[in-house]
Amino acid sequence: MERFVNAIKAHADALVQTQAQPRFGTIVSVDPNTGTARLTLQPEGVLSGWLPVLSPWAGAGWGMVCPLAPGDQVLVLAQEGAAEHGVIVGRIFSGLQRPPAAPSGELWFVHQSGSYLKLLNDGTVQVGGDLHVSGDVYDSQGSLSRLRSHYDAHTHIDSRGGVTTATSQPD
Repeated sequence: MERFVNAIKAHADALVQTQAQPRFGTIVSVDPNTGTARLTLQPEGVLSGWLPVLSPWAGAGWGMVCPLAPGDQVLVLAQEGAAEHGVIVGRIFSGLQRPPAAPSGELWFVHQSGSYLKLLNDGTVQVGGDLHVSGDVYDSQGSLSRLRSHYDAHTHIDSRGGVTTATSQPD
């Protein structure tokens, strides 16, 4: 009977080895055209094949894109226990790659260049860096282009008694 139980345990152990086990890896190369990356599995340093990168929003020609970079630490889920058939599920912060110090409850998008978009707990939105908009910008009073056309047509008496002219500065 003991041999039978040991045989069942051995078989169960073999089945467990075929299940997906999460693994950490370090990105070696990235293909932004296919949304795939190669990595070395840790701690062995085994090089993977080209693995897809999971995204919270993905579609044909649209989605959230934040490409991996060589040196990024990631978590990989292997398909049926075979790491060469896995999916990269996300990056991992570490002692080498520290997270931005965002307070709990806030949403920050911070780029390595220093530009950022922050949704703060007090309801304000902060933008750091140059903001380029294709289209109009609106507030509770209307569009910015409407305000600009009103401003450009506005004249005053200048310090010499003359009348100011419309601005000629480009946007």
